[in-house]
Amino acid sequence: MTALVRERMSNFERWTYHLFNLAVGNKALKNGMACIDLSTGKCEPGHAESDLVYIGKFAETVDASLAETPVNVNLGMEIEVEWWANDTISPVLAASLLSTAYILDDQTVSADGSGRSVAGRVWAVDTLKGVAIQKVAASGGGSAGSLDSLEGVPTALSAFSSNNINLPDNPNSGAVYAVPATAAASTITLPATAVDGTILYFAADGALNAHTVQYRDATGPVLLTSALTASKRHSVIATRKGAIWVATYTVSP
Repeated sequence: MTALVRERMSNFERWTYHLFNLAVGNKALKNGMACIDLSTGKCEPGHAESDLVYIGKFAETVDASLAETPVNVNLGMEIEVEWWANDTISPVLAASLLSTAYILDDQTVSADGSGRSVAGRVWAVDTLKGVAIQKVAASGGGSAGSLDSLEGVPTALSAFSSNNINLPDNPNSGAVYAVPATAAASTITLPATAVDGTILYFAADGALNAHTVQYRDATGPVLLTSALTASKRHSVIATRKGAIWVATYTVSP
């Protein structure tokens, strides 16, 4: 889509209930917890998984055991979205619910955030209507690109296995991880799948990390830091941007 050359009709909606696609193999029970799976963009009942975001309660009982089926969800509050045109080069995908969309021009949003500002949070993608965007208040310059307000913040990593830790897909933005005990030179691997704009924080206390720790992106994998010095405190900030991770680090003297 190109920028506007004349006025446009506003196309906004306010939802307190909304239909989402219940993923195949699931059964929604009325008043049960309704979640969006960040890796698929589908709705699922609450269960133990690291990439679910709670959005409300099921307003009906629906059985999707054999096929994906629409299900009505009570969001518990009013959400206002505006439908904007979708980028044809880097379109926002139907699987991108609750991810961040970026401003391409004055009527178009894009999945590509390179050199672009945040438009808001994706709530629906339609071939005719475009992309339903909820405005997200910016704070601190970058938090509008994350899901901080929706997700819990873990504080510990799993133990190293074969001197490596693989973070699960779609980690919670804003998480502060304490680096566990090392048994040898070790690596921490950031996942190949994550919401653009996710920011993660890592802290090593200088005692548990008695060996070097190096951070890397699972894609490749690509090394993001040098081997951070053993037995010294360090901090790392990892940011997901444009489908890659970048990292900055500080090591104590």
